[in-house]
Amino acid sequence: MWLPAAKATQIPVTCLEAGRWDGGEAMRFGAGRKADYALRSMVNIQVGQQLRSAMAMDGAMDGAMGGAEAFAADQGAIWNEIGQRETRAGRSSATASLHDLYEEERGEAQPLAVAARARNGPCGSGRIVALELFDNPATLAASWPRLVESAVSAHLDHARTAAAGLAQSRAHRHPDPEAIQRMIDRASAALDGAAVGRSIGEGLDIRLASHQIAGSALVRKGHFIHAELFRVVA
Repeated sequence: MWLPAAKATQIPVTCLEAGRWDGGEAMRFGAGRKADYALRSMVNIQVGQQLRSAMAMDGAMDGAMGGAEAFAADQGAIWNEIGQRETRAGRSSATASLHDLYEEERGEAQPLAVAARARNGPCGSGRIVALELFDNPATLAASWPRLVESAVSAHLDHARTAAAGLAQSRAHRHPDPEAIQRMIDRASAALDGAAVGRSIGEGLDIRLASHQIAGSALVRKGHFIHAELFRVVA
């Protein structure tokens, strides 16, 4: 989202702590760490489906007219996913908080995050599952530590899922230098059927969907700002 200056903007949110309101008291909010790629992919696909359904009914995708609610994810499904993650990790918090789980896995995650930040050039193993594109290297540099944390948490949860026999374990292989271009090519092909509408704040919200890829992008005054692309897992 690109928020205009000197103006109040209602923004869409997804709650990551199911029991946060049980006390019935006013709660304080603050900035947390970035949600992991697997969860962001889930939210992105849900919001894209909702916006496309609204467009099919109204003949236009105008999220701004529908307010922040037009960009809302499936809250129940998100809480259910967090509960499953706690079960896989063998951990729990009083309010089923995703960020409490992130804190508890910090000891496992920190060495992986440090190793990734220290590398120059591509690193990792297996196939590309997500791709972030920025219009400015400085924006990427500022976001990089949080993006690495996001990738590490998704990796740890996948490892637990595979250990439980609920997903296929990923075999190590060196990064494929052509994989990024293939993902970009798939996103370009999906542009023909993209859903385009007003974004929250300023600019255009572009939603991509195919059998191989899902994602969204923000364009403001004809200038590309940011895109997030996710591999669709069948």
